[in-house]
Formats: sequence, structure tokens, C-alpha cells
Amino acid sequence: MSSLSVQVAIPFDSLIEAVKNPSAFEQRKLWEVLETQLGQYEEDQFENDPVIRNQVAEARAAYRAGDFQTLDEYQAQRKERDK
Repeated sequence: MSSLSVQVAIPFDSLIEAVKNPSAFEQRKLWEVLETQLGQYEEDQFENDPVIRNQVAEARAAYRAGDFQTLDEYQAQRKERDK
């Protein structure tokens, strides 16, 4: 059996109103779908953004060189500084 898809143009304001009415379960399901889609979008942006890719490469190089600070070290330093 083949699957059919249909694209429907819905004004954004109408969509917002429509998602206010479903049950809590349906809203939770919608939240999960949106979270998945946004996560994929962010991942795609991350993979394709040369600035971010360069920043990650620099961070990895600094980590390999031992030029990093753990969260515990940062918090201890911050606590000392704030005294």
C-alpha cells in the first residue's frame, strides 16, 4: 500500500489557536514532535555552519592540548573570586 501525503497551508495564528484546545496528552505528543524537529534542525545547522564547526575544532584542539578547565575547577575558582 502506498502512502499519500498532503500539504495544507494553515495561517500560523490559526495553528496556534488549534494547539491550545487538545488534551494534555495530545499537547505533550505535539511537544515531543516539535522538540524532535527542532533538535534535528539545530543539528543540521550545527553541521553546516562553518563558524560553529571551527569553534568545535578549536575546542577539541584545546582539550587535546590540556588547555581546558573542568566545571568543578571553574566553580571553585569562581567561588574563590567571589569571596
